[in-house]
Amino acid sequence: MPNQHKPLPPETPKLRTLIEYYWRMKHNDRYILEQLKKHHIDLSRYGLEIKAFRKLQERMGFFRVRKQGHTVDSIMGPIARIRIVYPRASARDMVNLLFHEEDILVPRCRSVVIEYFFIPLVSQSDPGSENVGIANGHTTLCHLHDPDLAGTSQHRYMREKKNVMPEITWSMMRRRFTPGFEDILDTGVDNGWYDPGIVLKSLIFRWVFIPWLQAELEAYQKRVNMTAKRRDRNKILPHGVPQHMLEFPEEYAILDFKVKVNQAHIDTVREQYAPPAHDIFHLVPPDFAEYISRFYADLGSPPVTRQTCWDVYRQLLRCFEELDQLLGTAGPSVDQIWGFALTQAADQYCDEIQPIAGLRPLRGGEDVIGQDGAYYMGGVNAGAGLGLDHCAALEQLIDNVEPRINDNETDTDDDEEIFAWFSDEERPDAEPDEW
Repeated sequence: MPNQHKPLPPETPKLRTLIEYYWRMKHNDRYILEQLKKHHIDLSRYGLEIKAFRKLQERMGFFRVRKQGHTVDSIMGPIARIRIVYPRASARDMVNLLFHEEDILVPRCRSVVIEYFFIPLVSQSDPGSENVGIANGHTTLCHLHDPDLAGTSQHRYMREKKNVMPEITWSMMRRRFTPGFEDILDTGVDNGWYDPGIVLKSLIFRWVFIPWLQAELEAYQKRVNMTAKRRDRNKILPHGVPQHMLEFPEEYAILDFKVKVNQAHIDTVREQYAPPAHDIFHLVPPDFAEYISRFYADLGSPPVTRQTCWDVYRQLLRCFEELDQLLGTAGPSVDQIWGFALTQAADQYCDEIQPIAGLRPLRGGEDVIGQDGAYYMGGVNAGAGLGLDHCAALEQLIDNVEPRINDNETDTDDDEEIFAWFSDEERPDAEPDEW
């Protein structure tokens, strides 16, 4: 008698990447399986139920909390390492950091790089010349994809204290991410290893620390985007993992206004506003990069980490000092060779960017207040807001989507837990933000 069950899907690298993607969002097994079957597995050919899926996960190295079997003693070492870098992390932050930094799942109290080619309808920023390039690039991309927008700006400059969501995100990063890394950077200054006024040290610092800090920021960004926020019964916005909401907005009764962009248009705008060959995009002058790359290879290309960054910096500095001793005092100094290039590129780049002339501002905004006291800041209908077709589509989504609570989004009446979440302010006696 033939087997009445369909075969399991093959254990491919792609399937492992997909399972890890949802696992890192801390979804439970049933929800991960549901998403795989809904979006990724051909159910006409393969079958996969919960027991088989859990065995598959374990074979791939993704264990649930009880299977990992951690104790207080077993996580003390990882916690100590994380506490050095994130000294102000709260208890909830530490749970997430253990998971994303050390792959350690611990119980909660109470109980693939994917690249997107989408842009929002409207970009927004604080006023200031440093944001003109962003405004110009985004507006030009919008014009290329929708000629009807020609002659209009697709960027809003927000008044002080009005750019709320980015300000909140910045505040959270300053409180959770920044302090530990500031301590690491201060180590070099406090010990006299680094002086920003010395060109050679400044160049080596750029080459070593900027790529490392960029990688750390990208890891922080991924951690935030893959972690569900604390559930709040008073919050009207959707609850869930931000990355998942971005990919499947319809599952959260969200209208999707992302604009899928054409790669050719991206190349056009990049060449116009951010040409890759411009000196501003050289981390260090090219001839200096050749020297330091050679020295780094001679040292065995040691990895740059939180523990080794200053050691790598000092070893490279020593290589340049030895080279200088071999060459003697003849020839131009380091300041003469590379000092001018270090500042010239940034100065020229700022001077070159001017706002696109003759653009009409978006409709709506905080100066156009409705009878109910509300104003619209988005870019739907060129700033006019939702049309009747959008409202109908939204009502249909709301009817079709049942409220779903992630197993890690627990509601709480525990005042002590809420207090702990807000008790790690940078300056406890500072005035509260006005948003």
